[in-house]
Amino acid sequence: MLKIGVPMFVLFLIAILAYILSKQLQREWTFVVWGIATIVPIAPLLSWIISYLYSYYEGDGFAGIALFGILLPLLFLVGLVLIAIGIYRIVRKKGSDEKVEKL
Repeated sequence: MLKIGVPMFVLFLIAILAYILSKQLQREWTFVVWGIATIVPIAPLLSWIISYLYSYYEGDGFAGIALFGILLPLLFLVGLVLIAIGIYRIVRKKGSDEKVEKL
């Protein structure tokens, strides 16, 4: 079970680090931070952990690979959506700040 314990611990540390970073930034940037954290370290690790546990349960490595192939792009898209929401909020806030300055 050490094979699965280390990635789970690393995933937990990454989530804590992303939480700390997001608390120090403005609210608009939290989505960008969580999106990058989801795409880069969380998506591959979480996909691997879930796929490993599923393949261990089923006793078939191909089932784990198939699940990994489904989860990784899905979590990657979740990260892209988070980044897009964050960028939209940043642009919208800058636009509203410029309108206030023009008045």
